[in-house]
Amino acid sequence: MGTAAAVAMMMRKEQDIVRAFQRRDVTDAARAVTLESVDVHAGVALRRLQRQAVIRAVGDDRYYLDEPSLAANRWTRRLTLSLVLLVMMELILIAFLMFAPHA
Repeated sequence: MGTAAAVAMMMRKEQDIVRAFQRRDVTDAARAVTLESVDVHAGVALRRLQRQAVIRAVGDDRYYLDEPSLAANRWTRRLTLSLVLLVMMELILIAFLMFAPHA
């Protein structure tokens, strides 16, 4: 499996976890539930979301979705993607200007 496919699968698993918590409206510490009750299994995707503070533990193996952290995480991803695309466009423009035949 290629790197792009692995990244896409990881993002899909993260989205599935977020949706599972959203469907059950587990969006604050008072509503925290066990992973089993939202049909989420521990794995790399869950650990990544926990490291990013999107999924938070409150003790007794109960978790909830921190929506402000999710929004901040999505904003950061979009900003990063935008910056990467901007740099790529600039590099293409520079290459075009440097190597295009001049009349």
